Amino acid sequence: MKGLIHLSYWLGILAAVLAFVYRGLWKLGPAAAWPQTTSVKPYHFLELSLLLFVFCLATEVYARNRSGS
Repeated sequence: MKGLIHLSYWLGILAAVLAFVYRGLWKLGPAAAWPQTTSVKPYHFLELSLLLFVFCLATEVYARNRSGS
């Protein structure tokens, strides 16, 4: 269970970093055509990040309640 918590936490961090890097590239111009080409916008990564953090917290709470601590 602890591995799943750490994995979702670090994937959330990675998704947040990707969101900010993608947003910067999008605003500066090098990635201006990516949203039209791929249908993936920077806020999709930010939403994924938030989803992974909520999943991480929910898994942590579940693990604590299950172990009785």
